[in-house]
Amino acid sequence: MSEKSIQQVARKLSALKTNLRSVAEDDVYDQLLQIIHRPGWTTPAEIAFFETVLNSVDGHTRLLSQLHKDLLRSSQLVEAKATVESR
Repeated sequence: MSEKSIQQVARKLSALKTNLRSVAEDDVYDQLLQIIHRPGWTTPAEIAFFETVLNSVDGHTRLLSQLHKDLLRSSQLVEAKATVESR
């Protein structure tokens, strides 16, 4: 892999880390917890829609977590293979 390609991948990994951190650290979740406890906040139909979106965000978050683990594991396998082949 060329140095330019490695730098490009490193920049993307850095950007991903920053973006994920901003999602985890923003105060949207705290605001939502306050909003949903307001009297008369929503109707049954709206809560169904809200829960659908919430379930989708949760599912995507779980998938992203698994993708992170798989990316690391597969990267380690490539490293292990390269080390074995160079012997």
